[in-house]
Amino acid sequence: MADSSLNEKLSRSLIGEALHPMDYDNKSRVVLKEWHTMTDAKMMGSHKMLMTFDSMENMMEAERSPAMLNHFMEVRRWTPQEANITRRMWLEVYELPANAWTTQNMEMIGGMWGAVIKMEAGARGHFNAFRIMVEANFAPTVQAYVKVNLDGKSYGIMVKEMRTMNNYPEEDQEVKRNGLNMETGDENGATNMALETIGGESKNESNSVT
Repeated sequence: MADSSLNEKLSRSLIGEALHPMDYDNKSRVVLKEWHTMTDAKMMGSHKMLMTFDSMENMMEAERSPAMLNHFMEVRRWTPQEANITRRMWLEVYELPANAWTTQNMEMIGGMWGAVIKMEAGARGHFNAFRIMVEANFAPTVQAYVKVNLDGKSYGIMVKEMRTMNNYPEEDQEVKRNGLNMETGDENGATNMALETIGGESKNESNSVT
């Protein structure tokens, strides 16, 4: 049974859809500041944002505003057909040689499961597990063995979906997309790798990609 108060709220809401995955914190802050009549902004997956206004009139005014297209590829009114068909998950990458810790390589690994949102290193000063946030189409739980080629040699690495964020210390630092930024190393002299094969296991299923 539908909630009448929620339906009323959704009736004065717009969907903003972007071509690329959005940074929720940044995007919501920007649109809420630009449209003072917007009362809420929530993500629906990585590409869609649900924006609620204080009245139908103000929602319609925002819908007609050309400024909306500065933030979204398309803006439309919410309908019951709108749904989130993706989920975000953190992947941990183990046993990758230190000279392969590059943004390009991590994007290649994460891209096997979905769109890469961001990447983070482990504790500062250590080359331990790397983690990658991806937006996936409701993929099953990931636990995969990945075989990679690096400088003519084959290495086996493990990619596993995280269940919690609590096992990482506060001093973790994000790896920005413009390069690896750690006290123990950078991308100078690092080697890009090639994914040779992937064998994966998830709950109740397995797969392999060559």
